[in-house]
Amino acid sequence: MKFELRITFSGLCLWVPEATRMHVLMPKTDQHEGHGGHAGHVEKHVTVLEVGLPHVKKLPAGFARFDLHEQYLDLSDLTGRFEPRLSPEVVNISEIVPGARVKLDQADELVESRAILGAGRERDRKGFARWKFPNREGEYYIAHWVQWAADVEVEGDVYVLRAGMLGRPSEPIADLTPDARGVDLLVRHIPESELDTLFPAPFPGDRFRMEHFAAYFPLFDDPTLDAIPELVQDGWPAELGRGRGERGDSYSCGGGRGIPR
Repeated sequence: MKFELRITFSGLCLWVPEATRMHVLMPKTDQHEGHGGHAGHVEKHVTVLEVGLPHVKKLPAGFARFDLHEQYLDLSDLTGRFEPRLSPEVVNISEIVPGARVKLDQADELVESRAILGAGRERDRKGFARWKFPNREGEYYIAHWVQWAADVEVEGDVYVLRAGMLGRPSEPIADLTPDARGVDLLVRHIPESELDTLFPAPFPGDRFRMEHFAAYFPLFDDPTLDAIPELVQDGWPAELGRGRGERGDSYSCGGGRGIPR
């Protein structure tokens, strides 16, 4: 059976492309010591995987949620088309701070959770705000969530979803039953206080916490990356589309990307 697997990543998620796969890193929070000009504390975030039924077998009716604390989502077995290019709204921190590279080889020690994507491409992104880096030229848009999609073919009618503890082999966690519409997964790395909100859920602009961006800094090997971005209030370009919120709404976290060292 052939179907489209769609995985939406929301919140603090750092995209790191390699030649044959994509990594998505969810940084640790609630332990940042701070340095330079940025905040010394990032509100505790949690990482969960959510799957809409009826695509999960052997589970109660409703919405299945898996805790990904210190675990990784293993989609490395995806095959076929792979396009590592991401939209400009998934801002490239390695371009804003030239020379900054992601410590991908140390990722298991630095993340709350992660995902490995063996194939696929960016399918959509939404939830924009316009912002700038202190002492850097230009302004940038940052997307709150990014959707990845891959074409999957399985024998029979079941796709086995796998996850595992960081640094260990993955194991089956659910049997998914695709249909003609495909299968949707949602990975959220968001403040623990917002875990029970619906997705996508916009928040008032005064709750846009760019200090959360500091959680990305330990993932990079450049000590000069130490300044919190500043929100530019008159963002929301019509040509880029919007999230499901009224003008002036924004989101509590944003995604980014970087080049591995």
